[in-house]
Amino acid sequence: AAVQVVRIAQFAARGRVRDAGSGAWVERDFGVGHTEEFAGTEVGPLLGLSPGSADRRIEVAAVLARKLPGTLAAMAAGRLDLWRAGVIAEELRDTAPQACAAVEELIFPEVCGDPPRAARARVRRALLRVDPDGLRNKAAKTRLERGVRQWASDLPGMTEWAVTLPAADAATCWAAIDALAHRRHADSGPETTRGGGSEDVWEPGPWEDGGATDAEWAEVIELFAVDDTWADRPPETPPDTDT
Repeated sequence: AAVQVVRIAQFAARGRVRDAGSGAWVERDFGVGHTEEFAGTEVGPLLGLSPGSADRRIEVAAVLARKLPGTLAAMAAGRLDLWRAGVIAEELRDTAPQACAAVEELIFPEVCGDPPRAARARVRRALLRVDPDGLRNKAAKTRLERGVRQWASDLPGMTEWAVTLPAADAATCWAAIDALAHRRHADSGPETTRGGGSEDVWEPGPWEDGGATDAEWAEVIELFAVDDTWADRPPETPPDTDT
């Protein structure tokens, strides 16, 4: 896995530019850490990944190869899998190399035995000790990137959705969706969902094939309306658990 990470990072760092003298297109190595815009379209088919998954794999590989030698070494030694390494890379994506090295000193070797959620929490605690200002700036930047994203799933005929929200607002949205799911279950009977909870709100029944009314869809969509006051709120200290 470590060898593949390095090779992906090296591949993504190469691009074609027009030579100033001859005008011909030539290949140039921009250095590990750089990612060419369309590298995912070439890497994806080779690894059997969707475009979105390929882009995320390239981003993780670039961070690991450029800033996280300790994490990469743990992968090469078989002590750390790609999933946990990806969690570390995602948390340290915007962190300076010096701070990354200090975080690695704090989290290894314990992080190798952590479940992914615990690994993420451990990295955040370490980063809070090493670079608290950077972590708060990251939280503020994440607020500006809030929104809803959708991409093709690896499963045929399916899509994946992701929502980026401050934790408090996400809790409010989830509670509202959960209440709506239970109300739909109570109104339509037990055949609508398996268990009647929010995790089943999208199960076959009134929610599919246009069965839900426009007002019901609007009620859900309204939960994710942009609140411009979020950008003005002071960043909180990240919690110890993954949210």
